[in-house]
Amino acid sequence: MVRPVCLTSLPVVCIVRVFAHCSGGRDLLNTAAAFGHPKAWEAVEERSLWREAVIGPEHPRRFAKYLGPHTTALTIRGFVRLGAKTLRPVRASWEPAEQLTAAVVEAVRLRCPALASLTLHSCAIDVTRVRLSLFPRSLLHLHLHSCALVNQGDPSSQAATSSPFHNIKRHLPLLATLAFTRAAFLRPADNTAVLAGCRVEVALEVAEEGRVYTFTEGELGRGGRRNKGKQFRDLLDFHHTKRSHNTRALPPV
Repeated sequence: MVRPVCLTSLPVVCIVRVFAHCSGGRDLLNTAAAFGHPKAWEAVEERSLWREAVIGPEHPRRFAKYLGPHTTALTIRGFVRLGAKTLRPVRASWEPAEQLTAAVVEAVRLRCPALASLTLHSCAIDVTRVRLSLFPRSLLHLHLHSCALVNQGDPSSQAATSSPFHNIKRHLPLLATLAFTRAAFLRPADNTAVLAGCRVEVALEVAEEGRVYTFTEGELGRGGRRNKGKQFRDLLDFHHTKRSHNTRALPPV
């Protein structure tokens, strides 16, 4: 009679291969806790499992000790849910325990000096506490997906300095792409804020559920930023009109 093989009877390297199929850090830790075996916890500490990590939504700081210089891509998940039709948050406020904290962002910045890609997915972000200047300066790609901003201020404000994305290229000098998906919080001032202080060429791609700013080589002076701002406003207005009236007009050049 062949006896079944228990996972913990396998070498740690084999357990690591099995754990690589977990969908994120939460599943990884829960699986190791379910086995409750030293081999399982030894496998969890394998750096390759945390190279492209997904952490949260509960207690994201508990994952921090597994992150490090080996982590090049990170997704932080939160508690925000969007309405199926409106794509706006179904709630107007979140408890502090449900918000992304500055302590988590600081831990990521200190522990992940080689982090190239950061995605904030369904996170509630208090912009008076979590500032872009706290994010790792090594970032090449920053993506806000289905997030909600807390304490954003007057939604009708046209001042670029009121935007949390003001001077983003100065804070994150290596940034190549800034993407927003299902971002109901975006205002016209945010578009101007992304251009503020930017000294390199930047392009904007607008899709049905978001927009992507791409920073490339080439100088962009004050006049160039002014022209880009007008071009981007025209492009956003066109897509807004297209969604509202299904126009067949061509996008502005």
